[in-house]
Amino acid sequence: MSSKQLEAFELDRPEDEIDLFELFSLLMQEWRWLLGITLIGVSVSIAIALLTPKKYVVTAQIAIPSLLDVTLITNNGYVGYWPEKLFKEYLTAFKVQRKFNGFVEQGDWLSKFYPSVKKGGTEEARQLSKLRELLVVETVVPKATKKGGSSPAEVVEISLEGADEALVAEFVNKFIEYMSSDLLREISRNGQGLVRAETQKINKEMALLRSNIKDQSAARLAELGEALVLAEKLEVKKSGSVRVYAQTADQGLSGLAAKQGLFLMGSGYLQGEIDAIKGRSSIDLFISEMPSLKNQLEKLKLISFDFSEVSPFTLNQHAVMDGVAEKPKRGLIVAVGWVLTFFVAVFVALIMGAVKRRKEG
Repeated sequence: MSSKQLEAFELDRPEDEIDLFELFSLLMQEWRWLLGITLIGVSVSIAIALLTPKKYVVTAQIAIPSLLDVTLITNNGYVGYWPEKLFKEYLTAFKVQRKFNGFVEQGDWLSKFYPSVKKGGTEEARQLSKLRELLVVETVVPKATKKGGSSPAEVVEISLEGADEALVAEFVNKFIEYMSSDLLREISRNGQGLVRAETQKINKEMALLRSNIKDQSAARLAELGEALVLAEKLEVKKSGSVRVYAQTADQGLSGLAAKQGLFLMGSGYLQGEIDAIKGRSSIDLFISEMPSLKNQLEKLKLISFDFSEVSPFTLNQHAVMDGVAEKPKRGLIVAVGWVLTFFVAVFVALIMGAVKRRKEG
């Protein structure tokens, strides 16, 4: 191909390359559009950033209780606890909606967070659900693994988001304490129920033993009474002999007393034993199991269920105010607004420039 043909080919080839110089020249010509739209966008972004209400996130941190707390629970009446178990029960209570609702109702928290919400309506239920969702309970130690291990929680963070930082901090701290008191009351109620059940069991066992000993005493008195009648009939005043016992067969005597020969003890002895049985001040003295049962009752009475000095958690960090709002991220809002409006301004400036050139052409 000759050089003339090559030059002709290049002249006829359509221009498919962007001329950056021409592009920037066009933007400079429409600088008013570029600057104006950008300024408007940045101003709107600043306004949005300033008008958006601040949101604070307040966090408290708790850990498993000390061994002393668990020991106090055991000593004051409830065995079978260890730190991990007690902490697990405490955290499980956080998930119970009924307990959360009870706390919110007791402190009238909904009216504090949402003063405009009327009580008893669907809006109140919706705000209650929203408040529950904003409360986040997250295990910090041990950290969650991809395999989904089920290690017991050792350190947990409780956080809540809200517009009033002081109110949010107060809510978190009081919620932790309320759930603690509620759990300890429940442990106490369960323990007292077990003590009542055990006390009833022991009392029933003691009553049965007393009933048995009374029946035995009544049977013995009947036996002694029959023997006394026989002894007086045979004029056996003192311990008799085999000869007297043999005479009972000749005289046609019958009955248990005659067969056992109890009348041979003599009327004096028999009357004495009868008087002794009737004169017993307490039948408990004649029941071998009674001291042990009474000792068990005394131990049950000593159980106080006083958990006023017990805590089912260790407080690592109170929910406190730091004055730093988590939302909105004002710098980020302005930066994103500036970038978006700048690109919009470039697009508008190019369109307006192209329209102007077409009119001039």
